[in-house]
Formats: sequence, C-alpha cells, structure tokens
Amino acid sequence: MSDEMIHDIVLAMNGDPDEGSAAEIQDSLKLLRLLEHIAEHSKFYKVVLGSRRAPIFTDRLLRLLTELK
Repeated sequence: MSDEMIHDIVLAMNGDPDEGSAAEIQDSLKLLRLLEHIAEHSKFYKVVLGSRRAPIFTDRLLRLLTELK
C-alpha cells in the first residue's frame, strides 16, 4: 500500500504542467496537488505517519520530497 501512495504522490505532484507558466506557478501547483493528495488520503497518513511501525514508508516519503524540485 505504501508503494501505491508514493506512486500517487508522484502523479499528484507532476500533474499536467501548463507550458509557458512561470517556475513559481509550477512549484505552487505541485505543492497544491501534494496537499490535495494528502487531504484525500488523510486517514492513511494519520495512521502511517502517526505510528512508529512504518519507518520504511516515512523514509521513502522523506526521500521523495527532498529529491523533488
């Protein structure tokens, strides 16, 4: 399930870029899509991130977010 959520985050953040938009707008849209994804799956994130039993997902999520530009 965590693999699916990581995949969903990547899809949510990449979305459909609007050609010609300023870099700041693109970054804002990525952040907006990420926050919408988290809101849609809030129960999952509350359980997984609130528990110390899923360090693999937490580590992967942190790695993904730090690698994204």
